[in-house]
Amino acid sequence: SEPLVFVGSAKQGVEVPFREHAFALIKSDLPENVMLITFKHLPHEPARSFLIRVGHQYATGEHPELSLPVSIDLEGIVGADIVSCQEKTLSGNRNIEEWQQSRLDWNGHRVDATRPKCFKGDCSIELMPMEIRTFLIQVD
Repeated sequence: SEPLVFVGSAKQGVEVPFREHAFALIKSDLPENVMLITFKHLPHEPARSFLIRVGHQYATGEHPELSLPVSIDLEGIVGADIVSCQEKTLSGNRNIEEWQQSRLDWNGHRVDATRPKCFKGDCSIELMPMEIRTFLIQVD
């Protein structure tokens, strides 16, 4: 989908929480059925940390091709080397592995719902139809 451009302003003398005035990080297009929901710089995390949330835009059976699972490479999209990449819960406040280990299953059994890990050199993920996934990345 087409990017949405937002412009903001601040009064003179007001500190704006941007470390760099011009910094382009998206270098390639996402697949047609994937939407970049969140791309937020996190100034309180280590330098150049970003919260990225991507979502599949189609439901199963909604389109013959676009509703299929899709693989995307986060490092191929980001215009810098990814130093670290952690999948987070949808809210972005907890590591997904930590959450999966602590969650309760209604049947009293643990469910092995592990997802592919995201490491430097291999940051490929698969999005299922209507799925949204959140990542904390640090770039070089």
